Parts: sequence; structure tokens; C-alpha cells
Amino acid sequence: MKNKHLVLIFLLLVAAVILSRKQFGKRERSFEAVLIEADTSALSAIVLQPPDGDEFSLTKEAKGWIISDGVRSAAASPEQITKLLGSLQLIESRQIASKNRDQWQAYGVDEQQGFRVRLYRGGKVTHDFMLGREDFDPQNQSIITYLRMTGENTVFVTDGAQVMSIGRDFDSYRNRVLLRMKRDMEVTEFNWESPDTAFAFVRTPTGWVLGDSLLDSMAVENYLNVLRNISGDQFADDFDEMQAEQYLHKTMTIKGNNIPEPFVIQCFQDSLRQPPFLIRSSQNARSFFKSDSAGLYQKVFPDAFY
Repeated sequence: MKNKHLVLIFLLLVAAVILSRKQFGKRERSFEAVLIEADTSALSAIVLQPPDGDEFSLTKEAKGWIISDGVRSAAASPEQITKLLGSLQLIESRQIASKNRDQWQAYGVDEQQGFRVRLYRGGKVTHDFMLGREDFDPQNQSIITYLRMTGENTVFVTDGAQVMSIGRDFDSYRNRVLLRMKRDMEVTEFNWESPDTAFAFVRTPTGWVLGDSLLDSMAVENYLNVLRNISGDQFADDFDEMQAEQYLHKTMTIKGNNIPEPFVIQCFQDSLRQPPFLIRSSQNARSFFKSDSAGLYQKVFPDAFY
């Protein structure tokens, strides 16, 4: 009798172990450690849709990525694109926050609050997901972000640092560079031209000169060092490029060693605008930057060294 009880207990234990393993296996399979694993070199477009703004896209072209919202079109920042693609290569989940659709709003991954990201290869969507709100994980002392794959109920917890480089608005991806020169580029001449005047600044064995006047060469070099890496702040998207020539105020041309094509910076002035100056360069020809007389304009066209 006792032996029968022992056998029965043994069989019950075996059944319990098998059942628990099956349940554990189901839980393990329901948890996806890798959520996004994209071959970023093959992506042709990335479409981003903020919860409270218009959808915009990043499209890969031969010369780089272009950002567009259907009205505006501009060159995207190479640095921001590199960070974005780095984030999209691999996004992993720490754990499941919820499997309940009713909890989407609480985690910010519903259609009204979520930031939608779609990745394209050719004309086909390869990944489609919602980024939700950020939170602080006191246990790991780190920022977390909630993520939901579009069309699925499950809300995952991800490392906030993994998705931090996915910008949430149009301007965060724009190329703000006005001029950037490599280290081996040596400026030997630059010219300022306006409708009624022209100045030619030339490097000579004895220093920088303007016509017959010897300039403070240290001041000129300091000025050129500023120009080696200069960016704009405010974009002037409403400026009509087709009418730009009638507002042309000054043009700067930079030549030198290891500069294959001269850099050209144009300044336009429209007295009806505030601020009145608009500046663009041949290095980033699609972008016009706003400036007053003390901002970007003064950095490009100062009067202190001559």
C-alpha cells in the first residue's frame, strides 16, 4: 500500500515537473530579447511620425540622406544619421511591461502618444514600431523607454540609451553646418564681394594683405579658425530661393591648398524680415540660416581685422 502511495506521489511529481517546464518554455518563448535588428546599410528610407506633429521621412540618396515633410526638403545631418542607424541596428528588450491593450496609454505607446518609426528596404516595410514614454529604473539606475511593435499588444521595456538617438522632430535631423574644413585644408585667399565693392585677402610670405595693406595676420588666422567649423542656428524655410538673387548682399569665396573646389558663402539681406540676413554655403546649399548683425553674419563678415 505504501509502495503504491510512493509510486503515485512520484508520478505526480514527474507530472508537475513536466508541466512546469512546459509553462516555463512558453514564458521564455513569449519574451523576445531582440526586438529590432536592422541591416541599416540596406535601408532606403525611414519614416517618423511624432504624436503631435506631421510625418516626415529620411530618404537615402547617392550623396547622402535627405529629410522631407512634404513641404520642406533638406540635407540631413550625417552625424545624426550615423547615430540613428547605430540605434536601429539592435534594440533589445529588458522585460515585458504589459500584454494588455488597455495599458498602452499608461506606457505612451498608443496611437495618440506613441512616436511611430517605420523602416523601409526598397518599397517594403521591414520594421514598424511605437516608442512610448521614458521612465527611470531605480534598480538599474538608468533611463528606460517603452516600445510596442505595431499590430501587437505587448509592451516591452528597452534601454533608453539604445533609442536616445532617434530624434523626435524634423529639425533634430537637419544639417546645421554652414562650413566645415578638414585639417589639411590651408586657406591662401578669400574674397568678399558685394554689388559695389570687392576685397581680396591674400596670404603672402610676409603675412596676410589686403591690396597694399599688411594686415594683423594673427587676427586673420583667428577669424579663419572660426570659419573652419561654423554652424547655423535658425533655419529660414520660408525664404524663397527663386528670388534669392535680388536680395544678394555679400558673397565670400575661399580658396587654398587641398581645397579642390572653392567654398562659397552667400549672404542675402531683406529689410522686411527680422532678422534681416539670410546665409547659406555651397557646402550645404539647401539650407538658409537666419541672422541679425551680431550673430552668424558677424562671424562670417566681421570688420575687426582690417
